Amino acid sequence: MSDAQTLLLVVVVFHLVHCFEWVRADAVLFVRLGGRFVRQRPGDLVGNREAGFTWRSPLPPLSGAIVTVPWRFSVSPDGVYGFVAPCPERRERSSQTRLHAEFETMNTVEWTADGDVRIDGAVLARLPSEAEARRARDFIADLAEMPRARREGRILSEIGRAFDGERFDERLAAIDRSGRPVRAAAHVLFAIVFVICPLVSWRLGFGRCWLPMFAAVGTAWLAVGVLFHRAHRSLDPAAKRERRAALMTLMVTPLSAMRADERLRQGRFLAFAPLVAALRLSGGAERRGYVEATLRDLRFPLADPEAGSDEARSIEAWFRLRWARAAEALAREAGVEPDAVFEAPTPDEAGCASYCPRCRDQFTTDVAACDRCGVEVHVLAP
Repeated sequence: MSDAQTLLLVVVVFHLVHCFEWVRADAVLFVRLGGRFVRQRPGDLVGNREAGFTWRSPLPPLSGAIVTVPWRFSVSPDGVYGFVAPCPERRERSSQTRLHAEFETMNTVEWTADGDVRIDGAVLARLPSEAEARRARDFIADLAEMPRARREGRILSEIGRAFDGERFDERLAAIDRSGRPVRAAAHVLFAIVFVICPLVSWRLGFGRCWLPMFAAVGTAWLAVGVLFHRAHRSLDPAAKRERRAALMTLMVTPLSAMRADERLRQGRFLAFAPLVAALRLSGGAERRGYVEATLRDLRFPLADPEAGSDEARSIEAWFRLRWARAAEALAREAGVEPDAVFEAPTPDEAGCASYCPRCRDQFTTDVAACDRCGVEVHVLAP
């Protein structure tokens, strides 16, 4: 094997490694493959309760990803609680801080560049981006300054924004528009590295043309960085620290720069409920299955063996009820009737006497709760 072939093999291997990413387990990920999006669950390949590997297409022109996450804390007119019950299609929750704070006794609400939201110095939640941490901090601080009678309306307004499908479409269109030059430059860089350079090296020899090839790669690489900086600044002018960190990541290797479009989308859809993305980006049985799993999980969440104080549980229940109402309203608009989702299933066999309303497992023996979910079982009609 020649030196040029060895170099190309090393580049290909590193490129394939770049197709995998370590993502939080509670994230809902939609990966673009050509003209459609496919939902992925972190950890289907390898993972644990906190995070897992996901994959991307090895061809950047066909790739792309949109990531949404559930809220990381519950909120009510009384206070905040660093815990959310929903985790559809999963058997265990990721770690949560379970910090409980009342609005009337809060002194300081801060955010950090790492994405932490802190109340009186203690971490309430770690959010996936600096922008989300800023937004959550402003939201909580506003609630703390309001009279209690006005807080419910402010919270419901924020939940409404999370379920606004039209705003989701506008955000997606804006990113596609701003990122068009970035995608074009990244595609040119991909073509130079994996098509033009190997062909030129094969025809003319690596020793004769290595300098022009490296110059071409460097020029395209730099162009991706400049265009990414411009596009990111137009989408979020205030996120200077986040922009610098993303740019440094892209400029580590040309392989990272090829996925600049994915980096530009990173964190842009975290303010939306995962259900919105599922309804907007997926279709068919996969779409309906996720909607049904989400609605059942909201009404019948996994058992919580570490339940907090009565006040904390009250905050979580209040928030989940309002979130569930918004989810059910959105499901109806999409043609999924919530009442039909919660109907008892047809018995799988003659001996089935009960079923889990969350995961739909059926039981022939006399059990009080589902062994997978910890949810109290319901009786099946004979």
